Amino acid sequence: MKKNAFIFFTLIFYECRPSNCVETNVAKLGKNIEIVEKVDKCNGTKSIQQFTRVSSDSVVKDGFYKSFYQNGQLELIAFYKNNVQDSITIGYRKDGTLLATNYFVDGIQQGFQNQFYNDGRIKVRNYHLSDTSLLFLVKFDTGGRITETKGRSQRHILARDINTFHRGDTLVVLNRVVVFEEVETALRVYLTVDGQKLIHKTTSKFHSNRNMSFDLTFIPIKKSGHYNYTTIASITEKRTDIVIKHDTIHYNFVVK
Repeated sequence: MKKNAFIFFTLIFYECRPSNCVETNVAKLGKNIEIVEKVDKCNGTKSIQQFTRVSSDSVVKDGFYKSFYQNGQLELIAFYKNNVQDSITIGYRKDGTLLATNYFVDGIQQGFQNQFYNDGRIKVRNYHLSDTSLLFLVKFDTGGRITETKGRSQRHILARDINTFHRGDTLVVLNRVVVFEEVETALRVYLTVDGQKLIHKTTSKFHSNRNMSFDLTFIPIKKSGHYNYTTIASITEKRTDIVIKHDTIHYNFVVK
């Protein structure tokens, strides 16, 4: 969340400067696109932002935003879509080294957010489901060793309700699975009848239907008894090979 504050502080900062400090230049590209440059003559900083004019007296942020340090070095580059921050945001230090990368979808932090040491090595890597929901966080020391891991999201990987239907003497079980980019989701499925193992399978490739991913398990119903169907889902961060979240569901049924 600190990176988010850094970004928005930078954008607001220019608006708060006295008017006699800020020199504004506007360049028009085509009919509706305007590039606005603001030079702060009091502290030597500068920003450039792309706008789309939607009426004679109204414009929206639509395109890139860049801010620069006093020494002319690029400080921040961000992108907007219809007045909302979207896509990648990249921050740099005064010496030009990479500071952080953030990803936004319709103004909300989503996906991987990264912070870097001066030498380019990863310092903090986390994955956001939204501004307030963090799936996991991994911190590294300057030697690349992991010093801390967290997984604070309460969001389930597996849907709480299991869908089942019969096909002849086979019970088909459908697990709905949440699959995240750049992390590997894997399922381990166990089926027992009266305590004896009948099926055990592992899968990490899922069927997709629009925004839903799912896994099918076919259970042969050949004898009576008490059946227990258990699915254990895990998410692994590919870069560090750390298992960052588990989720388990159980489904019990009786065949007479």
